Amino acid sequence: LLGSLMFNNPSERGKWSPTGQMVVAVIVMGAGTFLLIRRWLPSSGARKTLVDINEGGVFFNLRKDHPPLHIPWGDVRGVERKSYVRFVGKWIAIAIREPCVVVSRDFYERTLHIDSLWQRGPVWHLTFVADDTRSVVHIVLDHNWFGLPKRYLFEALVTRWKAFGAPPSPEASDLAQHHGVAGLLDRYDEARASLMAVPAIKIAVTGLTLGTFVWAWVTLNDLLAPRFTSYFNTEAASQFAGRLVAERKLPVRLADGRMVMIGHSELASITTRSCRKQNLRNPEAKDRKTRFQDRSTCFMTIRLKDGAQGIGVFFVLQTYRTVDLGRGQTFEESRDEAQTISLPEAQALICAEGLCT
Repeated sequence: LLGSLMFNNPSERGKWSPTGQMVVAVIVMGAGTFLLIRRWLPSSGARKTLVDINEGGVFFNLRKDHPPLHIPWGDVRGVERKSYVRFVGKWIAIAIREPCVVVSRDFYERTLHIDSLWQRGPVWHLTFVADDTRSVVHIVLDHNWFGLPKRYLFEALVTRWKAFGAPPSPEASDLAQHHGVAGLLDRYDEARASLMAVPAIKIAVTGLTLGTFVWAWVTLNDLLAPRFTSYFNTEAASQFAGRLVAERKLPVRLADGRMVMIGHSELASITTRSCRKQNLRNPEAKDRKTRFQDRSTCFMTIRLKDGAQGIGVFFVLQTYRTVDLGRGQTFEESRDEAQTISLPEAQALICAEGLCT
């Protein structure tokens, strides 16, 4: 979606078509995503388990090139549920009552903390969250890693902590019992997990999600950015200008400031200076295909037979039409048409381009 919005604009840099730009964008983003997955996800290495919870404690296999991080149950001060909001780059990560184990700040600094930002990865602070006093660290265990509702994972952690850890303090035990009470979000979470366990429901939700994404792509594409523009060869501009000259409809600003329409009888030569491509909304559009129009504004260097020189300007507009092939068959095609400009508007465009001096 981001690649479409970023690379959907016409480019005058080089002769790359928008399709070519999009292909390059997809390749670059795909390669970058693959490298990040290979670098950060342990599932791409020898170890397949991200988090292992057993009688010995909690084991984090966060990096394939780093030994597992071990949190013994004896060093766990409590099991709670943590909510927080964090910024990851320009994105916001929101956790709502995620299960977590609580360890002391000293244990975290001594055993778990990795000094290298490159080794930690970009989302380290979403898993290891210090409290406001910075005396303890909450180690958040995302329930999606286990495919369990949040409350079920929380209960599993509490059971093992009480069975294999040091006897909990009354305050920690009461807090764990308080956090274990099911709330409205837990009921929704458990109902959703039960519903998604049905294969037909999962397929339907997947299809609905993909359909919604495609709809959002198309809608945002129309609202926020121009669609793909067709490639316009500036070398062909002189041919379009020639058609207007044949009809005496090419506006030209002469060196002395006069604005005239010239014809073949006055013209000596014509060359292309530049063509600026635009994508404009079409107020007369009847369907999505014609909602936008490609329009190129071309500036020409004009030399007349009497030796005078000037600057000409005109539009090249892409239009769609339906060709009747007979027997109920039709064919849609797009074509470029030269469009004349009134003398006042032509003068304004030429001066805005800085060609009036």
